[in-house]
Amino acid sequence: MSLLVKLGKIRLTVSIQDYIDQRFFAQGLHTTDLLAEDVALSHQLHFTSDPWDTMIVATALRLDCPLITKDAVIHREEPCSIYWG
Repeated sequence: MSLLVKLGKIRLTVSIQDYIDQRFFAQGLHTTDLLAEDVALSHQLHFTSDPWDTMIVATALRLDCPLITKDAVIHREEPCSIYWG
């Protein structure tokens, strides 16, 4: 989220800290740690040159959960299960 704000892709009406404190950690959202196995798996993924996308996909694969994204490359290559309703 922070990177998207920095890049100007999205705008928040509050500071990033307020957004995190007030909204991001809602009941339905959970954070997960980045594990060494995620890094190792992301190294094996070749669907994109974007290291963040490979790390996100690797983590979704480890957690065996669908990824919610509108990223065109991920949708085209389907390196993991994708949920987009």
